[in-house]
Amino acid sequence: MKCPVCGKEMEKGETFHLMRGNWGEKLFWAPDEFFEKNHIATKRTVEKEGGKVFSIGRSIFDNEPRYSWYCRDCEMVLIETKNKR
Repeated sequence: MKCPVCGKEMEKGETFHLMRGNWGEKLFWAPDEFFEKNHIATKRTVEKEGGKVFSIGRSIFDNEPRYSWYCRDCEMVLIETKNKR
């Protein structure tokens, strides 16, 4: 896959998260305005403001990998957020 920033070839890998206690780590995405409002980032507040919470990556409970691509030159990461297999 070509990097959308620099156009060089990206490396394919597997997205995973580290376990913390009984909960796996989540990936949060929120629009810039979210942080201007001084919100505490929880699943509820992120989604309420139009953001997205992804349960991505492999943990000890997942059977299927979720892939990601990394560009070493510009450090761009693209993440598969929905398991298509």
